[in-house]
Amino acid sequence: MEFSIKTPDTYNGVDLTKLNDKQKLFCEEFAICRVWAIAGEKAGYNRRYSYLLKSRDDINAYIAWFIDTCRTDKVMSEQEHLEILSSIARGDIVTEVVTPAGEIVKKRPDIRDSVKSLELIGKHYGSYTEKIDVNATQVITVTFEEELSEDELAEEFGIE
Repeated sequence: MEFSIKTPDTYNGVDLTKLNDKQKLFCEEFAICRVWAIAGEKAGYNRRYSYLLKSRDDINAYIAWFIDTCRTDKVMSEQEHLEILSSIARGDIVTEVVTPAGEIVKKRPDIRDSVKSLELIGKHYGSYTEKIDVNATQVITVTFEEELSEDELAEEFGIE
């Protein structure tokens, strides 16, 4: 998917005018995959240089701008993610599969794919976490049989 959006000269007070196209590609790839080494390889950098780039303010500012501005074009939104998982769970998505005989067959998701989608949706909504509302007041009374001095308490509990 190709798109063209003009890069601002500054973002969050950081100058972005000195970034070249290769560095911008690095930032865009990182915004998609979230792995410095992979983003560097896709942009044509070696791993070591990728890790050096991540400490630059202009690189981080461009990544933040890209995510804020271009998320809907290249990066899947949370809503889109949930919609696709829901389609898989319902069996609405149809894929084409090639059989051993070479025929192309349309196939709906297997039950395990649907169940996995339902699990992921449930985790997103917190369906599988046990929610306990504890709102109690308890009084704890401590009675000492003998009164110890501060030195004796420190010695008893190994405090110096």
